[in-house]
Amino acid sequence: MRYISILFIFIFHLNIYADINSKNNDWDFLTKLHKEDFTNKFEIKYLDDMKNEFDYQSGIAFWFKNGISKTVITKPLQHSIWYKDGIITDYTPDINQVSINDADHKSNLIFDLLILPNEILINTYDIKKLDKRIKLIPKEKSLIKSIDVYIDSNHKPYRFVMIDKLNYQTMLTIYSPSKINKNNMVAMEYPKTTEVINHVRHPAI
Repeated sequence: MRYISILFIFIFHLNIYADINSKNNDWDFLTKLHKEDFTNKFEIKYLDDMKNEFDYQSGIAFWFKNGISKTVITKPLQHSIWYKDGIITDYTPDINQVSINDADHKSNLIFDLLILPNEILINTYDIKKLDKRIKLIPKEKSLIKSIDVYIDSNHKPYRFVMIDKLNYQTMLTIYSPSKINKNNMVAMEYPKTTEVINHVRHPAI
């Protein structure tokens, strides 16, 4: 009887491990995006409820070994978004403005997928695997209904489609990641907060 009990306990823990491992594998697509010291070019299109494009953004995202990410939006308005130690700093030099927010109180914008660490995204969304796509569903109340992740034939994510409560869509296309050129590392360093907010205005002011 004792051996049977031990066997049941072993099987129970094995099932838990398999379940956790399976869930982690479901999120493996993020590792293809958030490679350390890699960069990704991206494009974002905003569509209304009739699927007409009314706005767009494009730029490049960087990921570093020290847990820092940086997203540089180049069009139509230039601004840079950094993530470090749970803080998101969004700096827009063209209008001389900066905003600093806790990652736990983020705006749920589509480029959060380019900024936030895997751990935060996994805690923010439930994942559902379908035949030809993966669906991310917010765990808490959100303006977002869902985010569909489409995967190409090489099993590399290339398109995210976010649908909000008004049935507006935001389409994020991510191109193949490439290694960051070491010569450009200095220009991509995370700035000190005092350096960022000095001589710029906060949007609430």
